[in-house]
Amino acid sequence: MGEKVKSAQKARTPDLDEEASGWAVGINYASVFTGAVIVGGAFGYGFDFLAGTKPWGLMVGVVLGFAAGTRSVVQMAQGMMNEDGEDADGES
Repeated sequence: MGEKVKSAQKARTPDLDEEASGWAVGINYASVFTGAVIVGGAFGYGFDFLAGTKPWGLMVGVVLGFAAGTRSVVQMAQGMMNEDGEDADGES
């Protein structure tokens, strides 16, 4: 009975491309990075608005957003490498 259910689910599930295209991966990286910079800048601007420290909060927020975006992109790239069968050290 369980095998029949699994085969029915496979028949109804659309085939998804296991490997994303380079274009899709690049857009994903760019959107994550850009989002982090924008959110960091928005928080910095909000801090400036509340504390009256213009433009320092905005600058610090953009720099922190840049760092967070870079970190996220690096982690995503490392995750893709690990899915391809490589160790964290870069060895197969």
